[in-house]
Amino acid sequence: MIRVMIVDDDKNFVDTFYDNLKEKLGECEIFVAYSFKEALDILTNHSNLCDVIICDVAVGDMSGTDFLKLIKASEKLKNINVIMISAKYVEPMDRIEALKNGAVAYFVKPFDIEKIANEIKYYARKK
Repeated sequence: MIRVMIVDDDKNFVDTFYDNLKEKLGECEIFVAYSFKEALDILTNHSNLCDVIICDVAVGDMSGTDFLKLIKASEKLKNINVIMISAKYVEPMDRIEALKNGAVAYFVKPFDIEKIANEIKYYARKK
């Protein structure tokens, strides 16, 4: 079963994205965090919680790059694949920065749900 965590502070986006992912991924578990701190708390308190994290680059409590660096520096979390998403940071350098820091993919909102679902499936199997 694919296990995904969505980290984004936009509740409307999360609700819609959650429903679309459930439809595209079929049987899966989706966890939601509305801040990076909440995501880190959930991730550090549960072993093997998720295969893929999908997080917005701009969530109020820290930058997505800092969150990504914390994930990749953690012995427990470093093997989780992270896909970054953003509506605000859309320049090629934003994508390069995320990939350089350990993200496996970078999508600009609005994105094709089919493409991101395929990425999730790929990285979940790879893990």
